[in-house]
Amino acid sequence: MALNDLRLPSATTLVNPEVTFSTPPLTMTSGDMTFWLDPAVDGARALSVDATFSTVVRDTSAFEKSTQIEVPPNSDLRLKAPTFIWNHDKTRVYVRLPIEKLGTKATEVTVRFPMAIGSWEAKKDHRPTVKPGFEVAQCRRIVPASHGLYVMKDVQLTPTRTDTLESVYELTLKPSLLTKPSDLLKALRVTELPEKLNDEAVTPTNWQRAPAVTDDVLARGTPVQVELKTDPEIPTDRITLRLRAPQGHFLHVALPQGFGPQTDTGLTQPWHTVMALHDPGAEVGF
Repeated sequence: MALNDLRLPSATTLVNPEVTFSTPPLTMTSGDMTFWLDPAVDGARALSVDATFSTVVRDTSAFEKSTQIEVPPNSDLRLKAPTFIWNHDKTRVYVRLPIEKLGTKATEVTVRFPMAIGSWEAKKDHRPTVKPGFEVAQCRRIVPASHGLYVMKDVQLTPTRTDTLESVYELTLKPSLLTKPSDLLKALRVTELPEKLNDEAVTPTNWQRAPAVTDDVLARGTPVQVELKTDPEIPTDRITLRLRAPQGHFLHVALPQGFGPQTDTGLTQPWHTVMALHDPGAEVGF
């Protein structure tokens, strides 16, 4: 049964912010909630929480039972039962929440630890007091919708040399899901941008600082041919291409809306970036 089908109790205030105490309760000194995904199109997805506490959690079973997972009632995101992994000293826990089904809309998920507080401070008399708003330790994370799962996580442009010492550039794209390189090659558009903004411009344009690269600018640019350095038919989340272009100029790299390994996991909007063609250097080592 999915966790958001369960009737979880509302968050409990462990300590009144106006009340001081001689011995601080369990405090979460740090907490990080992440969304993890297998790059395979139909791979595993999960939320994970990595939390560290300032004191020992002596009853881990009670702590686990008190943990609350909040999913908005109007969301169709479905989560499976969590698993808890503790360190030897019981001062740190890793919580894994497998995702059974992604929602049709991005959803904020909240994980609360009612047996811990978020933060406390010491007053002048050195008696600790819970900071208002930190009565319960918690983490929040936005889980993307199924149609927003495919994104370009990173792109790099690196100067290099061929076996014959010719200066070239390698363009590496890292999509969030495994993608067939030959499909990306067909959809990818790489354009060398014009040196200047327009005919009246006196100095070259830094296109990475330009407010926008319009269709008129692209029309004045020069298409750049690219070749795959990655096996064209094996899906991967790291695709490397090679290209030739003059150093000091700028490239516009773009993919159309809807591109992706499947029609229901494509880009939700056109993707593009501007990259500088840095000097590859004149020295060659042997």
